[in-house]
Amino acid sequence: MLVGSSKAAARLASAAGPARSLSQPAATFSSSASSTSNDSTSLRQDPHRRLVNRIVQLAVRGSQEERLESTTDDAPRPSRFAPGDGFKPTPRRATPSRQENWATSSTGAGHKRRGRLVEYSGEPSGRIPARSAAPASSNGRRGATRPLSTHVHASYALAVHAVGVHQNLRPFSSTSASSRIRLDESSLAAADDSIGGADGGGLFEDAEVGQVVPPRKEAKQRDLRPGDWVDTSRSGQQVCGIFICRSFATVRRITILAGSGELVDVSLDDIIASVPSIVPAKDAKRLEEQLAEVIAASKAAVVEGSAAVASEVTASEWPETLELLQALRALEIDIEREMQVLAANGVHDVYRVVLAAHSRDGDTAPSVPNSVTVGTALAALRVPSRANRARHLALTRFLLSQPQHFIADPLALRHTGRFDLRPPDEVERFETVRHWVREQSTELLNWAEKCARVRQWARKHKADEQDSATLPLLELPRDDTFTWTESDRTIFDFLRDTLARERLLQAQPHLAIAPALVKLVDATSIRLGLPAWEETREVQRSRLREFLAEVGVVPEWEDWVAHETTKGLRSWDELGAVVADKLAKAPEAGSPSSSSRSPSRSEFYASDPHDSVRRDFGKATVFTIDDPSASELDDGISIASGPAQSDGSPTWWVHVHIADPTALLHPGHLLANLARLRDHTVYFPEYNWPMLPDSFTGGQKLSLGANGNEGQRVLSLGMRIAETTGKVLETEVQAGIVRDVRRLTYGAVESVLGYTAQREGRTISNREATPAEVEAELARSRRPTDDANLPADTVAIQQLSTLHGLAKKLMRRRVESSALFWQFPSSSVSVSPKPIRPHFETRPEPMFYARSPRVSVRLPSPTDHSYVDSPANLLVSEMMVAANRAAARFAVERGIAVPFRQQGAPTADPKDLEAIMALRDPASGIAPAVDVLKRRIEFLPGETTPTPGPHWPMGINDEFGYLRVTSPLRRYSDLFSHYQLKGALLPTSVKGSFAPRAGLPAVLTQIEGFNAAAKARHRLDGASQSFWSLWVLKQKFDLLQRPSGSLADEDQITVDLLANGLTGLAYRIPTHHSADNVYVQAVLIPQLGVRGSLRLDKADQGAAIGEELPVKIEDISLGPRSRIVVGLRR
Repeated sequence: MLVGSSKAAARLASAAGPARSLSQPAATFSSSASSTSNDSTSLRQDPHRRLVNRIVQLAVRGSQEERLESTTDDAPRPSRFAPGDGFKPTPRRATPSRQENWATSSTGAGHKRRGRLVEYSGEPSGRIPARSAAPASSNGRRGATRPLSTHVHASYALAVHAVGVHQNLRPFSSTSASSRIRLDESSLAAADDSIGGADGGGLFEDAEVGQVVPPRKEAKQRDLRPGDWVDTSRSGQQVCGIFICRSFATVRRITILAGSGELVDVSLDDIIASVPSIVPAKDAKRLEEQLAEVIAASKAAVVEGSAAVASEVTASEWPETLELLQALRALEIDIEREMQVLAANGVHDVYRVVLAAHSRDGDTAPSVPNSVTVGTALAALRVPSRANRARHLALTRFLLSQPQHFIADPLALRHTGRFDLRPPDEVERFETVRHWVREQSTELLNWAEKCARVRQWARKHKADEQDSATLPLLELPRDDTFTWTESDRTIFDFLRDTLARERLLQAQPHLAIAPALVKLVDATSIRLGLPAWEETREVQRSRLREFLAEVGVVPEWEDWVAHETTKGLRSWDELGAVVADKLAKAPEAGSPSSSSRSPSRSEFYASDPHDSVRRDFGKATVFTIDDPSASELDDGISIASGPAQSDGSPTWWVHVHIADPTALLHPGHLLANLARLRDHTVYFPEYNWPMLPDSFTGGQKLSLGANGNEGQRVLSLGMRIAETTGKVLETEVQAGIVRDVRRLTYGAVESVLGYTAQREGRTISNREATPAEVEAELARSRRPTDDANLPADTVAIQQLSTLHGLAKKLMRRRVESSALFWQFPSSSVSVSPKPIRPHFETRPEPMFYARSPRVSVRLPSPTDHSYVDSPANLLVSEMMVAANRAAARFAVERGIAVPFRQQGAPTADPKDLEAIMALRDPASGIAPAVDVLKRRIEFLPGETTPTPGPHWPMGINDEFGYLRVTSPLRRYSDLFSHYQLKGALLPTSVKGSFAPRAGLPAVLTQIEGFNAAAKARHRLDGASQSFWSLWVLKQKFDLLQRPSGSLADEDQITVDLLANGLTGLAYRIPTHHSADNVYVQAVLIPQLGVRGSLRLDKADQGAAIGEELPVKIEDISLGPRSRIVVGLRR
């Protein structure tokens, strides 16, 4: 292909004129840096010469291809083509002319490690170690692939000191022309970054959830390094290149040199595979230096007030890129050759082959696998794969190109090489609906007419008011129109499949069909003469969600965050039901096992293995402090005086007592396995998904205080703290029993400590509460508390006051180390009645509610207090941090393998970081959030590792690190750590009665699960909060859009705010999106406490990072990643 191109290029170049012959720019390709540098300025100033330069590059590459193709295999190949031109020979293609028989060449050893390859090594032994990506963050995970090379805009340099991004590969789309107001969802997704460190700037947790897959013991992984080859994909659009550096715009993206010679910005989460060191790192670093120089020059030009647009930057003009591009092309040819090998061996039928490989012996019905890896797919094809990196890469690309059968792991394909198989019934459903749409079948036309009539009926009956504390359903007419047939439900399930995966590395084949279904219903409405229904011109996912609500498949307020397949919430209750069924059928279920044998999967321990070593804390008062609605109280705090120091200054023993489910539950129990699969409790405003079933935590009275004064088993972590300095002098970990538990709320503790919370922000709601709802809310049972007795208990008040004083000193010591936090305005949401379960299944008939739930959104207030201001919050959080550090120290001193948490220092200019550290409040570590933005302080994601390390943002920099153990009822990593720590508390003579301590390989396996779950459900509760906030705001925005009509006073205040009171605080640079041909800038809207996407016609209309612009709402899109689109307010 390049041969013909090179000849055409030569003709074009010669036609350019005698003054610009092909011989002239040859010096550009010389290895002599001097000749290149001399022409650099003139080359960039002369567009015509630059065009000729690119043509000559193409011609030289093509000529080299032609020469090599004409060379026989036996002929010696030149070590260099055209000495001094800087090119090495490109390998020849070797497409097999016949099918190769691999069946006998594959050995068993070659398949032992199959499926683990994503990154490849060319080691002589053929060993193929998997390797880890650079720490990845969700903040870049939905950005569009962005070429970085066209030019540097001065406003970008002013805002972020980085090369501007001006081009985007258009994602797969089946929609019509895009609207300027309702942006394409791919455009919005790119602006779906979170504020760097904003959530992690939370006070007492990690700055980011861990997303780094830890090293395997048998195959050590490493971060990406300059010179590595990476392959990326987003919505089916693939870009590969050589890793140059982390993006100058944000640490959550990387810059690669693509085969086109452009420098491209890509998200870490879009990387599907990588190959280490295909070019020397020094060559890649030279490109980084060149890029840094251009950025610095652009920044200086802006400061000096020069022109708005700086010089063009084209990486292919730099001599450093030539050999890099040759290496890229060589690997591409290898991959193309291996693709031909796979094609000759039946790769196009791999889905059927994989299913057949899992058939049961003697049974024609296949045992359908849930997923397949690249290695297992190669094994199913009987193609050897050992030490052949190009073959793995080729198959990875092929599987990506088959989204109707294979769904790539959207979170860690690079590490796992795993693809989910679409279930056969889903594949059949896809084929069926596609056939119906093509043929305009009777099933489809009947469905469309039924949908048109149902949604028209629903529109007429929306305003049905009923005074009820529940959410009543409207009574439907007794008519076949209001009964879904099997074919109707097939189509609805097809639409659910379309919406089940929001973020895909691949193209979404369903989106080529689903828009036609909605448009057919719209056209049918018009044909039937139904009023006020206009045909939808553009159908995106948001329109599909609206349509399903219009026809009663889901309610209009359905929280779509729960529906994403990767979140696993749909299978949550299914797994729980399976476990409950097995426990119910087991005759010994829930009963203690005999002490003479190991407990079965349905039995608890016959007796507590730690009874002989438990410390009884007797009359020590244990304070549990939580929200009034909290149901899982898994931690409490007690305090007692300790021995004085040598100088006579007092000390205090503080013990944090943690609920102890492992006193009953062994690691092999069905409930422990269920907790491992669920990983952690998920909290939504409308519904909670508990990690451990309520029947277990409530039935066994594991929540602290649930057993009255009869005594409760706990894991106790003690710290002896100096009163004057807050230094932790001693630590201890014990199995304990507590008897005097005081159940308190944050409000009660703050009241007795003399703290008065600032007035909260204004609350807006979608509607007024009905009298029945008000009565039900007042009568709703809350957990029993001891708040009423606290004001008269002077001893308890004194203990709480002492604990608060110690907490302040502990916090100050962390701040003196390195702790850094910041906060942005945020809103909070409450939903009533609760719980409201998601509607995962399509009912046999439409479903319309007479009333929506009442949703209240508390807007931010300038007087909102931080957690540090609240003595109860500070007391609890600091003692939990201290307890976790004590657990980490215990593990390190005894050599116990546990999942430590660690996080490094932020990536920032040292001077900027020093300036921010100087701005912190010495009592809290809180720095001004806007200054943090302007100084570009960004944390890399935290990680879970089997070895201790620093946790910089929390101010933990000792040799013991940080280990989370304080929430075993809500987080499986904490439960697992309990098993590990408690094994060390038993004497050798009775250790066999408790779970054996897991070794390093087992801990590594557990850590991989923790990381996968953390990434899959990253900020899941925040996404649900955002959905409900924007659901209410959308209704207020609709009021603003109405041409006339009276408004209630409260609504008028809200409408005025939306119309004239909003600003956008920029936290990312503007990026261009070709799907809509607009620029989009990620902003925070402080008045609403939500993030938004600012639509711009030109990049220089945007704000510098950390600056605000007046904005107005243009659109609100609701879904798994709800977004508000704003424009500039003039």
